[in-house]
Amino acid sequence: MTALIIHGHFYQPPRENPWTGIVEREPSAAPFHDWNERIHAECYRPNAFAGINDPETGGERAVNNYAKISFNFGPTLLTWLEANHADTYARIIAADRESAPNAGGHGNAIAQAYGHAILPLCNERDLRTQIRWGIADFQHRFGRRPEALWLPETACNDAVMNALIDEGLRFVILAPHQAGRLRAIGETEWRDVNEHSIDTSIPYRYSDRDGSDRSIAVFFYEGPTSRGIAFDTLLKSSRGLIDRFAQVVGGREMLNVATDGETYGHHFKFGDICLAHVLEMEAPAQGFKITNYGEYLDEYPAIFEVEIHNGPGGEGTSWSCPHGVGRWIRDCGCHTGGERTMARADSSRIATHAASDVHELRLVFQRHLGNRNDSDFEVRWPRYRLNGTVGFAFSAGTLPADPGGSQEQSIRDRNRRGYFRTIRRAAEDFKHRNVGDVTSLRSRRQVAHELALKHDVEAIQLGCEARQKVAPGEAKRSGTRGPTTLLNLRARFSGRQTI
Repeated sequence: MTALIIHGHFYQPPRENPWTGIVEREPSAAPFHDWNERIHAECYRPNAFAGINDPETGGERAVNNYAKISFNFGPTLLTWLEANHADTYARIIAADRESAPNAGGHGNAIAQAYGHAILPLCNERDLRTQIRWGIADFQHRFGRRPEALWLPETACNDAVMNALIDEGLRFVILAPHQAGRLRAIGETEWRDVNEHSIDTSIPYRYSDRDGSDRSIAVFFYEGPTSRGIAFDTLLKSSRGLIDRFAQVVGGREMLNVATDGETYGHHFKFGDICLAHVLEMEAPAQGFKITNYGEYLDEYPAIFEVEIHNGPGGEGTSWSCPHGVGRWIRDCGCHTGGERTMARADSSRIATHAASDVHELRLVFQRHLGNRNDSDFEVRWPRYRLNGTVGFAFSAGTLPADPGGSQEQSIRDRNRRGYFRTIRRAAEDFKHRNVGDVTSLRSRRQVAHELALKHDVEAIQLGCEARQKVAPGEAKRSGTRGPTTLLNLRARFSGRQTI
């Protein structure tokens, strides 16, 4: 039987107002409160409870699409789902457990870099942080170590690949145009390949650039069919989709496609139903075996070695920018279709300055660590169990207060959490979005929040001392809490307004 692997990359950015931590109403998502809620209703829940007609009983039954596709969910999205739609979240987690016995012990879920940072553009510390947070978050939620990690926008270069190898990951999924050249394992002669000539039905071995025998397997998804699902009309009919699969596979052992998971229901209405019919009925009837990458790699280990394209200047390549990773750092001409509210050159300068501000804020954070650690880098790795869940220092603002510390120490710990949250969100906003998108309200707010913390951090520390003198009842009535109030106090005295 021909193996069929369908991968869905599910992700939403953190939409909370950085000052309040609340997702505010988004009119463009009407009739829903916000886009998280709308996409959940159109995609995440329907794929967890897809209704199809049972040919045996003639009635309708609900199937869990996640149990039969390879998938990754971004940690920020899973955090939101866990808090707001526990039933959908539970079906996603259960799908990984249910899939393993049918796939040689390999669960369908893989990890994702913690945020949506473009990894080749990260410095070494941020690169390792994104990978390790993603692995740790996955282990906490799914109860096992991931075999692979989804790279945001499939963006990679040799440095990213070597980091994945260092972290012990087994395979990675890339776009076909990211392949550079290949050779049979054991041979010396390389052959150049491109997206048209690379065979996407087999895995490849990528060897560590340090000359050791360490390696990671690479799967290149089938490009034209993946684009047809994501952007054309292949989801109009389950029969038409499976016919396309049969035509493309051409007698080979495996077909794998990869798209944004939101394609199935959000981008294309009833895409979840089409997917369910393919997985439950059409694919088996056409002789396809539904599987995942881990099981296929067991059965068909790599016999070819591959090198990847490193992009212009070694900056990296991605699945969504033909200029490498240009859309995140310069005016390369790429555009996602959103409104352009300023010249892209101006947007690029804003993004550059914002990245610089994030770096300066990190330095400020280091100076105010107190006795906890010498550097932010050391603080990144510990995991703390807080109220039954795992918090990640520096990522989600969950650095725990010292239970034996003073009130002043507790206040300073709370403000450290503000530093963690702000740096993480600023990096998220400017490393995963088009530079032209920095004019969005969410982005402008995040810039303002990040800049406010950078310039007012000393005032925050002074405000901590002043806050201790406020009577508890007065503080409760005025709603003073954390960095937000202190920033507003600072703005009030300086005459500067906050957004």
